[in-house]
Amino acid sequence: MSIFERGRSLASKMSRWGFLGLLAGCAGWLSAGQARAADSALEALIGGAVDVTSGDYSDVSKAITRFNRSDLEGARFNLEKAKKEHPKLPPAELMLAQLLAMANQGAAVRAELENCVKVHPDDPEAYLIFGDQALTDRRFTDAGLLFAQGKIVAAKFTENAKRQRNFQIRCENGLALVAEAREQWDDAKSRLEAWLLIDQNSAAAHDRLGRVLFKADTTDAKDAGARKAYEEFQAAVKADPKAISADIAMAQLYEEAKNHDMAKRFMKLAVGANLPRAVESRLNTLIAAAHWALETDQPTEARDYSEMAVKLKPDSSEAKFLRGVAARLFKDTATAEKYLQEVFMSAPSNFSASNQYAQVLAEQPDKDKRDRALQIARINQKMYGGQNNREGIETAATLGWVLYQMGNVNEADKVMQAILNTGNPSADSLYYKARILQEVGRSEDAKKCLDLALKISKSFVHHKDAKDMSEMLAKRLGTDSSDEKEPSTPAADSSRTDSTKTDAVGAGKETIGPSRTTTGK
Repeated sequence: MSIFERGRSLASKMSRWGFLGLLAGCAGWLSAGQARAADSALEALIGGAVDVTSGDYSDVSKAITRFNRSDLEGARFNLEKAKKEHPKLPPAELMLAQLLAMANQGAAVRAELENCVKVHPDDPEAYLIFGDQALTDRRFTDAGLLFAQGKIVAAKFTENAKRQRNFQIRCENGLALVAEAREQWDDAKSRLEAWLLIDQNSAAAHDRLGRVLFKADTTDAKDAGARKAYEEFQAAVKADPKAISADIAMAQLYEEAKNHDMAKRFMKLAVGANLPRAVESRLNTLIAAAHWALETDQPTEARDYSEMAVKLKPDSSEAKFLRGVAARLFKDTATAEKYLQEVFMSAPSNFSASNQYAQVLAEQPDKDKRDRALQIARINQKMYGGQNNREGIETAATLGWVLYQMGNVNEADKVMQAILNTGNPSADSLYYKARILQEVGRSEDAKKCLDLALKISKSFVHHKDAKDMSEMLAKRLGTDSSDEKEPSTPAADSSRTDSTKTDAVGAGKETIGPSRTTTGK
């Protein structure tokens, strides 16, 4: 959900295309239709080397057509012909590897790149692509060696000045990323400064340098590092007015440094006296501020900043999404459902929106809404289920929560236990598991889940509910108040029967007390 990383993840920092399909945005041309798609593919293949509008690159276009028809060798023939006619183009092996990457043919991509290194040892791009992939896989030693070799080869490359400049930037970028990953701030600083010598107007380089300068200052106050960082962030905005504001950048760095007071000070500047005038920049600032507020357990600020964003641009999906999530923190179900439904209806494939929307529907007593929640959760489970990543874990957690709200506690517990068994539970899933454990009388285990959830995250929707429940259980466990009631939550279904008992999966020999019934039937 967060943009807190500000595009700094290793994958997002890679250059033109990463080994296994960084050009996924162009992949649609393989089945999309004709002229515009072909132009996009042509630009993706050779735009980094030449101006596609300034020459006849029909052989490259023919290669794309042949590749689209599964004629691999025919595509290779046309690419080799194009390279002979236009020496400034990348090697044919490299262009073919790009086509294969668009088609998600990973093994074939590597084979073509290996062949490119063999046949064209003086062209550094294959090294850089391998380096990008090593970064994605967090193989920093491999990445460092590959970018270092690429830099050596790039220094001698004279075939195409445009490509050489791009290679040199990518080398410094890659080496800086390796240094940042190792927290070698002086080395990272020198690499980023070298990048700026090549392209002094790179907003990305200024942004990264600001972060590095802040990190390099090891004093508690970080005064010197903060001043230098702020200057670099201002330079980034000057180079690209759409870049995130210097105040937002500083707030994020201070938050990472666990100095919440300074982070709050800069965030107030960002949304107050220094709020940009341009609509797009103003919107980006408010959205970043709302994310920050959500992630630092500040529901009032999250609501206010997201509300400002929605008023500024009512059709912004991200602003509406944030407003919906913030509303959930206040148990404002009507507002949450309104905005999350709008985002979901406009983009059903938006995972975060569909996931949150399903939860909101499930937490209401209306049977039709709960059935709709289950439908959405099942669809997400088909798309993302079984993956030990954020989407997979959150999908399973939401499905379990929906089942729990519908009274199917046994099946819900199976889902939650499967999440715990992965060793990578989310805060939400731990809270949901705690609710189930509490329902079967396992208060100690429930509290352990709650405490872990509170430890790993401050930004999940049920953070306050989990905190209140943990405190209640602490009192119960200390006073043996077995007749104390379960804490009230917005999703609690008060309609229960006293006579039904059923075994709970994962509950050992204990049985569930009063079972849930679904209202609204």
